[in-house]
Amino acid sequence: WSSAAGPECGPVRLVTDFNEWAYLRRHVEPPPGFPPLAAAIESDMFAIDPARPGRSKTAQVMVGAHETVPIPLAVLLLNKRTSGDEGDFAVELRVSSARHGLVVALATLVLHPRAPVVTRTLRFAAPEETVAKRFVRLPKRGRSSAAGGLGGPGGWGLGGSGSAGPLVCVPVEFGERRLLVESRVSPVDGRQEIHLKHARLPSFPSSSDSYLALYEDPYRAKLHALWHVVFTSRLRRAVHATLGQAAETELSVRGDRFARNVQAYSDAGFEVDFLPRQAFVLSPGCFNSLALRWTPTGRPGHRRCAVHLVDVDTKQLVCAWTIDA
Repeated sequence: WSSAAGPECGPVRLVTDFNEWAYLRRHVEPPPGFPPLAAAIESDMFAIDPARPGRSKTAQVMVGAHETVPIPLAVLLLNKRTSGDEGDFAVELRVSSARHGLVVALATLVLHPRAPVVTRTLRFAAPEETVAKRFVRLPKRGRSSAAGGLGGPGGWGLGGSGSAGPLVCVPVEFGERRLLVESRVSPVDGRQEIHLKHARLPSFPSSSDSYLALYEDPYRAKLHALWHVVFTSRLRRAVHATLGQAAETELSVRGDRFARNVQAYSDAGFEVDFLPRQAFVLSPGCFNSLALRWTPTGRPGHRRCAVHLVDVDTKQLVCAWTIDA
């Protein structure tokens, strides 16, 4: 068995595991034009050569005279198609003799990729030149029956009923990999936690786009959700303040090519004040100063707030800071 993209890479993959084959036949509908396969599933149908590790492994199957053997294939396309590659594309499949090396079957599989639906967009902001860490807690998942296929031993529902297992998180990135995803089940309340760790963010202004596919099974047959994860960088400023006393710092922002009416906002409530408090004109072609006054109250400790400078006319974000106190 071989293909143009290799036996274990690319959108087309040969299914050699008996449990995966049985699961896919129960829960994945075949493409239009392909009738459901009624032949029985054979365990240990394929023999894997252990002497060829990694992606160079080849699967072998014994075919008798005048015998028809169904070859299970799974298609999973996670690559981004460029503007010149939009539309259908073909993958060449070859079946060769393990003894003589002659090609005994040759087929061309035409794929029709469809644009996925993004179910949620997560936007995170972090200071520039830092490693961003965030985590998302998912709500508890209900129980599933045997027909649903997610309950059973191990929580994945390969038979029987039980609680739904945790979702399988697969990051989908284009170009350099910068997002690390880890998942665990909380021992306190049993909720699944997805930890995201992004590589060092570049200088402001910049952003990084990634996608996170959540599957309901380890075979990636049922897509539960597709998240669009965006990390944006912010300018960073540190303020040392005493409880009950105001500490003032100066924020500098470079003017645009034309004058703007801007106003500063913060999520720290009454503890943060700006001078000027109202909207002011941002002079073009020069650096403008904005005074920030922080008066911390309550308990001592580390605090962080976001400061946005917004154009009051167009509602555009002109500049953004992360203030640590």
